Amino acid sequence: PETEFEGEIKIVNSEDSDDYCIIPVSLITPVSQNAVDSQLFQFLQRILERFPLLEQILESRLVFNKILNL
Repeated sequence: PETEFEGEIKIVNSEDSDDYCIIPVSLITPVSQNAVDSQLFQFLQRILERFPLLEQILESRLVFNKILNL
């Protein structure tokens, strides 16, 4: 799930501590890409298990593309 963070950054003049600026910041982290990738990988794996011919077609196409790229 997304996580939201809020805070502030304070920049202080090293020669005069009364001279400073406060900048409000916020950050929202995205949904974990690893979880999405894992679910997609599992889905594709199940499809290939049910349709072995599809796996053979994809593998032969990958080999063919590698030969052309050499």
